[in-house]
Amino acid sequence: MRIPKDLDIFGDEVVMRREGERVVMEAPPKRDLAEVLAFLRTLPPLGPDDEFPQIEDLPPEPVTDFDDVED
Repeated sequence: MRIPKDLDIFGDEVVMRREGERVVMEAPPKRDLAEVLAFLRTLPPLGPDDEFPQIEDLPPEPVTDFDDVED
C-alpha cells in the first residue's frame, strides 16, 4: 500500500488495526531491553566470517600545545 510521504512512519514495520470502519496504521510499540536480549539469544552464534578484521593499533598523533603557539 502506498501512503503519502508526509504520513510516512519511521522504520520498516507497521501495525495495522481496524477501529470500526477505519483502518489505523501506527509504528509498532518499542521493545524493552529484555525483549531485545531474548531475541538476540535466539540467533545463531557468529561464524569465522562474521568476525571484525584485525586493525593496526597506531600510536596517537602528537597534539599541538596552544601554549607553544605565538600570538
